[in-house]
Amino acid sequence: MKSQRKTEKSVSFCPVSAQSSQLGISRTKVAYWKNRVEKVTSKSGQTSPDYSVRIVHRNRRVRFPLRTSNKDNAASLSAKIYGVIVAEGWDAALEQFKPEAVEREALKDAASVGDFIQEVRKYSTTRQQSFQTYVQAFRKIVAWIHDIEKGQSTKAVDSSIEKTWKKRVDAVLLRDVTSSDIHAWKRFRLDQAMHDPASRRRAEVTVNSQIRNAKALFSKQIIPLIAKELVLPEALPFDGVTIDNIKPARYQSKMDVTAILRAAEQTLRKEEPEAYKVFLLALYCGLRASEIDHLLWERFDFKNHVLHVEDSQYHRLKSHDSAGEIDLCVELARVFKEFSKTATGEFVIESKADPSTNKALKGAYRCQTHFQKLVRWLRSQGVTARKPIHELRKEVGAIIASEQGIYAASRHLRHGDIQITAAIYADKKQRIIPRFELFNG
Repeated sequence: MKSQRKTEKSVSFCPVSAQSSQLGISRTKVAYWKNRVEKVTSKSGQTSPDYSVRIVHRNRRVRFPLRTSNKDNAASLSAKIYGVIVAEGWDAALEQFKPEAVEREALKDAASVGDFIQEVRKYSTTRQQSFQTYVQAFRKIVAWIHDIEKGQSTKAVDSSIEKTWKKRVDAVLLRDVTSSDIHAWKRFRLDQAMHDPASRRRAEVTVNSQIRNAKALFSKQIIPLIAKELVLPEALPFDGVTIDNIKPARYQSKMDVTAILRAAEQTLRKEEPEAYKVFLLALYCGLRASEIDHLLWERFDFKNHVLHVEDSQYHRLKSHDSAGEIDLCVELARVFKEFSKTATGEFVIESKADPSTNKALKGAYRCQTHFQKLVRWLRSQGVTARKPIHELRKEVGAIIASEQGIYAASRHLRHGDIQITAAIYADKKQRIIPRFELFNG
């Protein structure tokens, strides 16, 4: 019995959540809080004109600003806050009575653009070049939305200007990049070129490409994985942002290939042999600049007059469809076989640049100097296209399509879909006229 009475005595004095151990007043009562509200004095010695209260519940302690100088009102509000804490929990009370704290906490945990990019990189299976293209497109859009200018342009790899720009862009919270912002950016870019049809089309293609690339970071397969690591906004930046269906412009030849070939043989081959090799690979073989940049001599099969286009340790192709074999005419095979005898390394195009140099990652091609020389030379020959080297690839596509058909052109250019070839390479190098006599009656 003695032990039982001792236990009962202990219980009678044990405090519970809604009862004061000192006064026996319930915490839900205003009277309890009247002597607990206070005007806090800061470290600088300034006393707040309004009351605040510190509430403790289940090992959590939070001070709430009551925003009133009336003690009765402050006590009443304190009792109300405590009631919400007990009935609905801390989160509900903070959301209702201290939203600025909730906002600060959300800002502290909210994912930034840089956080997002870093997490996507962990899970992305796309090739590194493509991933960097996606990231650059997204950063450019974010920079426009938040008016972050890069400043003086530079191609230096370790440019402090580039680093500073990236740091500022990456610090932007992902929730502050909305679909409305992206639509505004899109309208601005297109409105800039409204009065010039050619410029308008280029702007449409560029905007479409940037949206497609940036949107690729927000893959439906990756987002659920990232959501486990980061606090993502409910509405992601590209939700509801569509990609316009823009048909590629049909290629129309504007160059005299025979004249250019003759000039290249007479001047370019002797004065700029590396640029000459680039010229042949682009025009005859239809190679892309990135494919030429890291092309290896071992890819040539001189015995069978074939050039193998494949991935290598230095370069991954645009897609799996880009791999293939290109048939070489006897003369072209002979020219490159002669060049191979004086080669100083494994690359077809000689360059002093580091073999690991990559356009997407470093800002310039390994053979950038030779590409620039060829571009200047093509300009002097009347090639006015924005991308003269790529124009050579288009030209051979148009020639083959006209002479051997669209399927042959698609195979030579290694397109993933013949519809791409059919949409672009419809230019006729020869007049097509029915071969029967006109009936004159």
